[in-house]
Amino acid sequence: MLGIGIDLGGTNIKGALVDDKKGIIEKFSILTEADNGCDYVLDRISVAVMRAAGFAENDKPVGVGIGSPGIISWDRTTVSTPPNFPGWDIVNLSKEVKKRTGFDCRVENDANCAALGSSRFGAGKDFESFVM
Repeated sequence: MLGIGIDLGGTNIKGALVDDKKGIIEKFSILTEADNGCDYVLDRISVAVMRAAGFAENDKPVGVGIGSPGIISWDRTTVSTPPNFPGWDIVNLSKEVKKRTGFDCRVENDANCAALGSSRFGAGKDFESFVM
């Protein structure tokens, strides 16, 4: 099964096509250009999603996961006041990505994503618990 991972940063948007068995198939980075405003960044995220989807050869990715700075809603759709995005207040990233790309999307706090990745694939994988 294929999925698309997006790391939303104030300077760069990092993207990857990921296979649940093989891991990262392809990864890349594009400029965020956050000073251009919310709609512009949403378009940049969509460019990254479609670029990642383009690496899929046979199977369509099942969806998009975004690691975003800011406060994330309990339903994993909306980010509030991300600190490095001027002019953002409350943005339903899930709805905006779906509207622009057709892919279902879930959002999580970027630091939580980093901790989860470390626990499964990084420095924390050999430990029952760890602090990040």
